[in-house]
Amino acid sequence: TKYGSSSSDPLADFKTAKNAVLSNSGVLPNAAVMSRKVANTLMYNAQIKDIVGYKYNAVGNLSDEQLKVVLGVDELIIADAPYNSAKEGQTSVLAQIWGDSILFYAKPKSAGKYQVSLGYEMKLSSQLNRSVYKYPLDNPPGSNGIIVQDSYQFKLINVAAGYLLDSVL
Repeated sequence: TKYGSSSSDPLADFKTAKNAVLSNSGVLPNAAVMSRKVANTLMYNAQIKDIVGYKYNAVGNLSDEQLKVVLGVDELIIADAPYNSAKEGQTSVLAQIWGDSILFYAKPKSAGKYQVSLGYEMKLSSQLNRSVYKYPLDNPPGSNGIIVQDSYQFKLINVAAGYLLDSVL
């Protein structure tokens, strides 16, 4: 069910997501990412406010830090960035890049061999794969142009280290 409805059970969904990552990868997810719209909806959810003792005692919404505690993660990324899907010259149509999903994932404290992670960004670590080209320029006279080409490689390490809750709004 959608998290804005009174019959929704986001805590059960969070438990399902965390248990799925644990069962599939052997580690609990310690990070989550969601859009600001999803975070705002969760911060006002009665079940979530009740679990932290704010259902009747506090006015307004929970903080990002309190939401992180409810999710049971060490890191919570609130993806605020919008994009404009309108054609050039047309009226702006803004939407959240992240949409209405929540991703729970495993993120190690530091990179290392044999660690479970949703993904790593592999970067050039030595000068061996770097190509540098130098060529003369005439403007201004006596100057040189330099082109540096580096190789970057992106690898998804373990898709079982993440769980996506989609269409939660």
